[in-house]
Amino acid sequence: MRSALEPVHLHGLVGAVGTPVERWPGVDRQLFGGLTPLIAPLESVVMDVTAPPPALAEAGVGLPEGPARKEAIAVRLRRRGFPLEWGQPREVADVAVALDLFEWWGRSSVEVIRADPGLLPELQIGGWFLARARARLLRRLASQSPAVTRALPHLRIRRALLFRAAADGAFWRGVRSVAIDREWRRLTSGYAVVLYHRLAGDHQIGEERLDVPPRNFDAQMRLLRLLRFRPLSEQELLAFHFDDANALEGRRYVVTIDDALLHTVEPLRRNATNLPQLFVPTGAAGRVADWLGRRPVAGWQELLALRDAGVVLGGHGRTHRPLSALGDAALRSEIAGSRGDLESRLEQPPALFAYPYGQLDERVRDSVAEAGYRLAFTTIPGVNGAGTDPYCLRRISVKSWDSRVSFLWKVLTGEPVPVRWERWLHVRARARRLRVQVARTARAGSGAVVPPLEEQAPQQRP
Repeated sequence: MRSALEPVHLHGLVGAVGTPVERWPGVDRQLFGGLTPLIAPLESVVMDVTAPPPALAEAGVGLPEGPARKEAIAVRLRRRGFPLEWGQPREVADVAVALDLFEWWGRSSVEVIRADPGLLPELQIGGWFLARARARLLRRLASQSPAVTRALPHLRIRRALLFRAAADGAFWRGVRSVAIDREWRRLTSGYAVVLYHRLAGDHQIGEERLDVPPRNFDAQMRLLRLLRFRPLSEQELLAFHFDDANALEGRRYVVTIDDALLHTVEPLRRNATNLPQLFVPTGAAGRVADWLGRRPVAGWQELLALRDAGVVLGGHGRTHRPLSALGDAALRSEIAGSRGDLESRLEQPPALFAYPYGQLDERVRDSVAEAGYRLAFTTIPGVNGAGTDPYCLRRISVKSWDSRVSFLWKVLTGEPVPVRWERWLHVRARARRLRVQVARTARAGSGAVVPPLEEQAPQQRP
């Protein structure tokens, strides 16, 4: 079969011309959620699959009947290397019929993942956290109330968007109707990962975004403990992503720090009860970070002391090079080499990896998996759930100007704060720094006002 792989044609869904659902989104738009990771569900509804009969039969083995069967077959064929193309979509002419179809699809999806749990990251049922926080709230309301779902398409504002929201709610109502409580909690519970780089607080020009003062870091970790947020241990993370019976309870989070700079050692030691994860560029341990102003990197003695205190050590390449730009041999050296370095020092293989600069593609992802790592972190914002690919886990960066409230926003939603809020935080932090500089100058008796450090204003997100 692999010697002559014919294209597989997928058939999506479109509203029939002249009907109330004419503006139903077609195959050019993803129906569910707005966040598209590297490993993700197909970009549109799969109503049918046209492929060579032997390939269809093989891909359908063990899958229950129902509309989600077609989606699962398409995913299996994609995994086997078949090129996918979109063919003529199937038409639907009635809103009620369409919503019933999506509710049936949700019910069918539960049966599919019971039959093959490994399909979850590439099926729509694994995409709860592909929607942003506000959309997830609407999704939860719509999934519990048929009245909300049925009313949305009849509103006169932004009807295409409302059709998608109604279909989304119908799909998840179908899921909820047949999923047992444990399955529902597993599909809809998740955790945010906060990301730090520098914990020096020395206000170096050009590093304002990366450098969170250690007192701020201490306060943030203390706040999480005070509010009874529970950190996820390495073992709990692995169990959640690889044990199909595992669901998260309560407010869970993960703290990560990239680059293993020397000045992060003491703040991490003080907050080891938050179970932070430190990602080490192993070739630079005990030397300097050429990629970040030649800052000193912690040596193995400091790193092993942190490990003994409860900090988890993971791989971050050997020399912190952008992995997607490397050839195959250099890529293996960076990824497998960093794992070998850690294993020789820790006397056990590390399970966690963080992509330098957050850069990855399918080749890099596959190399990390082949090297033996179990989980890998990007720098893409969002919340991670059971349907998140374990080698494309999301993280949200903490900035030096984050307040306690904006920090909690990030832990709860996994998302950057809204743009206007971000700008206000930046201006407030800059004004505070100016006041400190003026006060220091006055105390020194120089009489000259030191100009504020140059900072780049936050960019508006696309």
